[in-house]
Amino acid sequence: MAQKGESMIPPGYTLVRPINEGAFGRVLEIKESSTGQSYALKLIPRLTEADQKRAKREVSILERFRQARIVGLHESVVMETYHGIVMDLGKRNLKALMTDFESRNELIPLEVAVQICIDIAEGLSVMHNHPTNAMAHGDLKPENVLLSEDNRAMLCDLGAADASGVNTSHSAKEIGTFEYNSPERLDDTDQRGTPASDVWSLGVMLHRMVTGKPLFGGGSLASMIRAIMDFNESKLSTSIPTAVRSVLVRLLEPNPDSRATSTQLFKGRLLERMLGPETPLSKMKDGQIQSLENKLAELTENDKALQEMKATYHRIIESLSLKHVEKLPPLIINPLYAFQIRDQTSVELSPSQSHSPRTRP
Repeated sequence: MAQKGESMIPPGYTLVRPINEGAFGRVLEIKESSTGQSYALKLIPRLTEADQKRAKREVSILERFRQARIVGLHESVVMETYHGIVMDLGKRNLKALMTDFESRNELIPLEVAVQICIDIAEGLSVMHNHPTNAMAHGDLKPENVLLSEDNRAMLCDLGAADASGVNTSHSAKEIGTFEYNSPERLDDTDQRGTPASDVWSLGVMLHRMVTGKPLFGGGSLASMIRAIMDFNESKLSTSIPTAVRSVLVRLLEPNPDSRATSTQLFKGRLLERMLGPETPLSKMKDGQIQSLENKLAELTENDKALQEMKATYHRIIESLSLKHVEKLPPLIINPLYAFQIRDQTSVELSPSQSHSPRTRP
């Protein structure tokens, strides 16, 4: 609690409303007086040295990962009894979206659920693959996923792990919601948050979005822990569509070493397979094919180099027509360049004249 005479609101801001309060502090909506822009203010008490380290660690992490799918840091303010972190404000969190649909006995549209998961996987991929300070989120759950007006997601509450990916202040039994903890985190021999445990948490959230029911909810805490530890593919409902089930199996693999990675989920487009062949990606593929076909019509029939380019385009189009989840690599289209074919969907250029190529976005 703020001391007498001390305001919890940093200078230059006004209070709009409280958002929530948790074990590690309070979150308020505030408005910047000079711009009228709204932000979230996370207040972490400065009661102990551990509190101060946690606040500094979270600020450091937000400064390190400035990315669209990770909540953005506006500024950090140190007050007498609180450390204030001013961040981007989401419309609501994923838990609120789930509750809204579940209260109406409805399911979140699959397209929305998939896009949210893709956004989460993108943020995780950035964290998991940082060249010098890779780390796990360590406390991934619906409350820690913020959504924009159009339900684009960004990760928040990144203070649960240090740069090595180890949860520095709390074990899996003390942090987060049990429902989203992985089997290895509940094992007494390993309680750390890892990239693999983040992927498991994403799988549990995906299951709840596509079924409207918690995967490990209900019953006592002991029964929930037992259900997590004993989980395998056979425990998934047979009513889950095959395409969705096949992805869930990859995320909820009990062996963390065999579990899908955030990179496979995002860059490998594994999550998009849940939508089937009529995905936005396949529609994009169709547009790329049409663009290539338009380029073919412009080529001069009598030029040998252009004829070779034309044959290359035809092979790429034929290959794309058989692949529904692979994105066409960017092509450089310039008659002054000759193509060297590496395989059906990859080409390499070698200049034939000293002209700058035109790149197609």
